[in-house]
Amino acid sequence: MSVFKLANVVTLVCCFLAVIQVTFAIKILYFFVPRVIEWGKSTTLQCHFDLENDRLYRVNWNKDNRRFYRFNARENHTEVAELKGVHVDRDRSNQTHLTLNNIDAHSEGVYSCEVQGKGPAFRTAHNEKKMSTYYLPKDLLRVEGVENSYKSDNFIKLTCASDPSFPATQLKWQINDKDALPSQVSEQVTITQPNGLKVTKLDLAFEATDDYFGNGGLKLKCFGSLSMDIDGTKKEIGDFSKSVEIRANYRLGSKPRHETEGEDVEMHEPDKLIYN
Repeated sequence: MSVFKLANVVTLVCCFLAVIQVTFAIKILYFFVPRVIEWGKSTTLQCHFDLENDRLYRVNWNKDNRRFYRFNARENHTEVAELKGVHVDRDRSNQTHLTLNNIDAHSEGVYSCEVQGKGPAFRTAHNEKKMSTYYLPKDLLRVEGVENSYKSDNFIKLTCASDPSFPATQLKWQINDKDALPSQVSEQVTITQPNGLKVTKLDLAFEATDDYFGNGGLKLKCFGSLSMDIDGTKKEIGDFSKSVEIRANYRLGSKPRHETEGEDVEMHEPDKLIYN
């Protein structure tokens, strides 16, 4: 056989093998991992596939490149590995569905489905998506350090503290409906609890001169907001505030005193977030 004919034969064989490769390619038809889910909830991940004339060998589920679930087709058997934050419901999981219970901070991560055909080719299809979690605070905000009354030129120091949340609540102070100056607020402190929830605190400190009581009252307000980065876009999942009002009480022959009127709380929570 001439070199030219041999080359043609090799080319035809390669093309034939390529056609076989395409013909037997495994495809993932539908893949579902929720982008955002609330703590304590359950969710079912889905991975539907077309074997394209191949035979199923196994299906693997991974979180952050660590395998935690495997379905073996030959034995019709599942294997579950312990992984922090991943609570598999065995009774509600199979080769196409995977149910996770008790979502928490450690459940966040990139989940991937890997479908593998039988040998000798062991053709594989793969898809992945990130899942984020959130926890709304139960009791909103607290303002600590409020005195019953203040004298002119007293130094006011208050602390705004969030209830545990996830992600961390972002705080800011306002004085008479204007944002506090950078010199009047401290750097926000975030404390992470053992369960992953976060408590944030922000101090406000300034001298309460009479200039702040131009209309007879001083209004201090702390704002809290929760937001998440979803697919590169910042999404707000909750905002709330708490205010303290200090009113002037002038007594004849004495220095002006400013007495604490009370507190009010406002809360806005949008509809439950479900991003597919």
